[in-house]
Amino acid sequence: MAEVLGGRAVRQVRLLLSVLKPGNHVPYAGPAAAFGTSVTSAKVAVNGVHLHYQRTGEGEHAVLLLPGMLGSGETDFGPQIKNLNKKLFTVVAWDPRGYGHSRPPDRDFPLDFFERDAKDAVDLMKTLKFKKVSLLGWSDGGITALIAAARYPSYINKMVIWGANAYVTEEDETIYQGIRDVSKWSERTRKPLETLYGEYLSALAAPGSVPHLNRAWGEGSSGPTFPCRLHTQTCERVTVSFDARRQTQPASTFCK
Repeated sequence: MAEVLGGRAVRQVRLLLSVLKPGNHVPYAGPAAAFGTSVTSAKVAVNGVHLHYQRTGEGEHAVLLLPGMLGSGETDFGPQIKNLNKKLFTVVAWDPRGYGHSRPPDRDFPLDFFERDAKDAVDLMKTLKFKKVSLLGWSDGGITALIAAARYPSYINKMVIWGANAYVTEEDETIYQGIRDVSKWSERTRKPLETLYGEYLSALAAPGSVPHLNRAWGEGSSGPTFPCRLHTQTCERVTVSFDARRQTQPASTFCK
């Protein structure tokens, strides 16, 4: 679920970003020219909806921040929007359709909602006239980033993802069932979302809440329905963190 990352995570992301442009160092602190606070917010028409985004920086390297479930640029990426080097990067943090300030419409979950988000994200950056972009994807945003890189490889420069699903296990389903009731989430997680969504979050907290988890497992199915729809992968390097207990279950087992 979406949470604002702590200081340690921010430092780790900065370190990862330093490889996005060989020879460039992303410092931990710097003058206002490098770490300014000027952020613009706007909406733009993309694929039949008006998508909200925040933008900061003037660097040649465009970076799109993709939030997790229920998240938005402001709830999931506040530290990155504030602290990423504004001379090296132009940073865009978007709210996927139905999330954050990209409403109306309210969020819905067709079977291809991740593919739809990937197309929206790429088309947003093209509408903003970026010739090529890098992606930072958290949780659901990480899945969206993977699909975007697979479907639009010539447009994606570099990518950093964390907290994304490769597949869904029975253990994962048990965890998902435990977080279906939004009212039981920690105050740290819930409060920013209550501020952002108001009564809309209460609707999501009703019985059957977090409806995209139904799509994740599939009604009545014995396996996942969304994570393994990457038909093409093109990349120089992939670093995967995995649970050793799952080594006996290769990804191909879940991608039939």
